[in-house]
Amino acid sequence: LIGDKIIDAFLEIAESAGKILTSDAQGNILIEFEAKNISDKILQFGTNIVKRKFINDTTQLYDKYTTVSQSNYLVKQQQDVFVKGEYGSGKFTKVKVVKNCLTTQECENVSQIDYKKDIRKTFKYIATINNIQLETNTQYFIKDAQLNINEQMNCKTIQHIKKEDTKETIAIFEKVLK
Repeated sequence: LIGDKIIDAFLEIAESAGKILTSDAQGNILIEFEAKNISDKILQFGTNIVKRKFINDTTQLYDKYTTVSQSNYLVKQQQDVFVKGEYGSGKFTKVKVVKNCLTTQECENVSQIDYKKDIRKTFKYIATINNIQLETNTQYFIKDAQLNINEQMNCKTIQHIKKEDTKETIAIFEKVLK
């Protein structure tokens, strides 16, 4: 880590742990974890979801993810040898070069994690909900027949709005990494 920028070091550490670093409006660093809590509440459009907005932007999604690493010289006894692992197939490829010495299987795992992170970033379900208490970083089962959504989703953010006679909660949900 000597000589690296501090943010690059944070990004590398977070990436190796499968976490995502983001920042809020004030510039604070936030670490996003996969939700461990699973609620038994079912949120359904038309029942307790009164309004929703759906974003599925796949413009930043690639067909194939490739991770390239240096080989371990002590194992191969060769110089200038690289190891790579791929996930997916197709013409549009995202290539990532890592500093660590990884095996082919580890490179494939990193490529798969990158794919899942990109999938999660492309998808947002923003719901306005009445009379249900929600918690962030908790998985809820979302049903929306019109959008063909019938799955567990992670509650990323919550905003409470109090109007004259009603309380509304606006929640942003994202896909769960599997």
